[in-house]
Amino acid sequence: MTIPTSSWTTVTPSQYAWEQDGLDYLRTGMDPIGGTWHVWTNFEFQARSGAIYEVDALVLSPMGLWLVEIKSIPGHLRQEDGLWVFDEKGRRPKTIENPVFLANRKAKALKGLLQDQLGGGRGRIPWITPVIFCNGKQLHFELTGADAMHVALIDSHNAVKRGQANSIIKVLSTGQLAGGNDRTPRQVDRRD
Repeated sequence: MTIPTSSWTTVTPSQYAWEQDGLDYLRTGMDPIGGTWHVWTNFEFQARSGAIYEVDALVLSPMGLWLVEIKSIPGHLRQEDGLWVFDEKGRRPKTIENPVFLANRKAKALKGLLQDQLGGGRGRIPWITPVIFCNGKQLHFELTGADAMHVALIDSHNAVKRGQANSIIKVLSTGQLAGGNDRTPRQVDRRD
């Protein structure tokens, strides 16, 4: 089932095919019957600190508010000393900083900005949970334990089927991140 157009706001069209593939996957996988859903995609905001952040998707689901960062890099994904390393046959490994940390900073900064827009204490902004959505079909997922938290894959990925990784649709629908999320999800409604 596809989320209706009225619940999907494309702030800026994606410039990247892999990112658009991830957004399309989210849009077709979300069940609008299951409660309140709204998605805002590809927008930037300036934090109180002056930093400018880009967000791939902000998802309001029945079980929370999620900042989704989309990554689509092929190869074997492993963690090494706080870095993500993508090993692809015949190529030099690609190393990036663990994107969970930046997504978490973005989520906190966005919550602060939204709280300011509400006038500080008036109104309440739900917790914004960061999640990295690795939508690559050619990804060999080798993260485990705490390194796999806040990371989700497409539902058909073997690591999801084995219970080694989170399913992005399940995370957004249930509020549960496998691997130690001890924060009890609270249902979100339009009055929050």
